[in-house]
Amino acid sequence: MKALALEKAKGRLRSAQRALKLMSDPNEQSIDDHWIDFLGAWKGAYSKVQQAAKDTPQELQWFGSVKTYRRATPVLRYLFEARNDEEHGLVKSASLQQGRSVFRMTKDGPDAQVILEEGGTPKIVDSNGNVLAELITHQPVISELHPVKDRGGNIIQPPTAQDGSPLGPVTVAGIGLRYLDALIAEAEAMSKP
Repeated sequence: MKALALEKAKGRLRSAQRALKLMSDPNEQSIDDHWIDFLGAWKGAYSKVQQAAKDTPQELQWFGSVKTYRRATPVLRYLFEARNDEEHGLVKSASLQQGRSVFRMTKDGPDAQVILEEGGTPKIVDSNGNVLAELITHQPVISELHPVKDRGGNIIQPPTAQDGSPLGPVTVAGIGLRYLDALIAEAEAMSKP
């Protein structure tokens, strides 16, 4: 394995980790830039591992199996194609849906303020902490993934959990990072005599 390529892969992995950390910040109101940064760093790390594995026929064969696994694994395929479609197309593969809360006022208060309880549920209180309104409905801020196209024009749906529920960008990025971390470790282990 080419040691310099593996070092560069680790640098791209750290960049992807930073982007995921920013995406995971509950105060962050836009994931678009961080998601795109993550995708670029993730694909960059993957590509550097590919470049590292070009010294011997065994390394080429190993990376061939890595590529087959990536293509057959829904989360990894989605990450790979989302990066390509974001980079070369006009798609927006992730977005943030703003939350919405509806209250019914039960008391008047001159200094009403909205606070978030643990778990992100809002409530309206006065400066003494007295509740001034009843929460009728609450839809939290959510981030979601959108379908992308591969180079052949095929639609790639966002990955889902085993129960069919959609996975968000933070979850998908976390899975992608764990995979990359293990991939780099495996490549490093192969390069040691």
